Amino acid sequence: MAKKNLSFSDKIAIKFSFILVTVIGLLTLGFTHFQIAEVNNFHSFSLKQAVATIETFLLDDDKDNALKNYYSVHKEQHLRLPRHVNYLVYTVPEKLKNSLEEQFEKYSRKKFANKREFLKSQKVNVNDVHVIYSSSTDILILPLTEKNAKNFSHKDRTTQDEIKVLYYAVKSEFSERDLYIQTWIDLETDSLLKIKQVVPKIILVSFLPVFILCFLLSRYIANKMIEPIVKITSTAKEISSTNLNTLLPIKNQGDELDTLAQTFNDLFKRLKVDFDRERQFTSDVSHELKTPISVILGQANLLRRWGKDDKEQLEKSISTIITESKSMNYTIENLLKLSRLESKQHIPKKEKFTFAELVAQISNELNSLDDSATLVLDFENDLEIISDFELLHQTFIIVISNSIKFCPKPLHIKIKAFRLVESCKTHISICDNGQGFDKNVLPKIFDRFFRGDDAHVREVGGSGLGLSIAKTIVESLGGEISAQNSTDGGAQIDIEI
Repeated sequence: MAKKNLSFSDKIAIKFSFILVTVIGLLTLGFTHFQIAEVNNFHSFSLKQAVATIETFLLDDDKDNALKNYYSVHKEQHLRLPRHVNYLVYTVPEKLKNSLEEQFEKYSRKKFANKREFLKSQKVNVNDVHVIYSSSTDILILPLTEKNAKNFSHKDRTTQDEIKVLYYAVKSEFSERDLYIQTWIDLETDSLLKIKQVVPKIILVSFLPVFILCFLLSRYIANKMIEPIVKITSTAKEISSTNLNTLLPIKNQGDELDTLAQTFNDLFKRLKVDFDRERQFTSDVSHELKTPISVILGQANLLRRWGKDDKEQLEKSISTIITESKSMNYTIENLLKLSRLESKQHIPKKEKFTFAELVAQISNELNSLDDSATLVLDFENDLEIISDFELLHQTFIIVISNSIKFCPKPLHIKIKAFRLVESCKTHISICDNGQGFDKNVLPKIFDRFFRGDDAHVREVGGSGLGLSIAKTIVESLGGEISAQNSTDGGAQIDIEI
């Protein structure tokens, strides 16, 4: 049984849901940590303010009686400290000062693997110091802090529970004796800390249901978004070379899907034009080759019946077969030439040359084509062109040969060329002294196999591909070609290159 792949909307929904749930989880954790950091900053500020408040009680004009004054004041009134702030004021006997400082120094240098190890290795504890006052029965001698409050955890002596505190400890300078002030806050009672501990569990438990909800919502949105694409795909599958007129639906909302549909519609229109042109081309080729083949077959049948004994008929049939074969060969060569140019198999080789050089070669060849023809030239001798000399020469020969076929004798050809200032291109016009183009013929001049008469007569010869080849050559050179009637009434071919 073939494995069914996930649809595009399901893939989008899964990726989007995973990203969304992950972002929600990270934002929740980040917001919680940010709030806890803000609370810690507030607590740290409270602890510092508490130390400053205690030191205010110690500040007295008679510094020798500072401790006495502090104690008596405290007996009479409570310190104005927040209820959640605990405090400890103590002094250390002279004999234990070195031990206490060594203890604090080791902690500051991180000589202990953890805080429990520090507690076990304490040489000085609360029983060894002189406690001036403490707001708690469960107290510890904690290391001094430098600037900000620090976190510390320890076990309660009675309950053996892990207690986490945020504390601030300094050595006061308001007494001649070494007085230590320590304030702390029990973080176990902090609601945000409790939330922080349960947030990961909440995120983990809610991940699956939130993911499923996000997936269903995302898939619904994705299906709605790609619905036009599904319609475009369904319509595109039904389009073939026989019904290229069918266009994809456009909602006219101006979004990318409308642009996509319009792009495909433009593509189908171009394909239709190409298919129609190729169908017409095939029909024209069939018609063009059918006549000489019919003539050749007819002459061959005549030869087989009685041409062997009739020398006159034999010579006539052979001459006709040769003529029609040459016509077919000429048509095929022109078709191959068109195919090579349109498929860009022949890459133009551009070079700089003077227009006079090109006209000189055409003038020499014109005598062999029509000895009665004359050229009238109108251009500057120093006019230069950057193009493919041979291809441009071939274009001129095609246009002039066409004039030779349809113009009365003697033939007069006028070639005019000048530089266009705006586009820096060269404008070339070739005019003859014929009757010009019929107005109904002008739009079809460059069509394949078009000869200019409704009956497609073959009296003047040719295959009707000359001007089509000329147009393809000029376009391959990056130029433009057009046809019109000159002011004198003759045919005029204009080239910009």
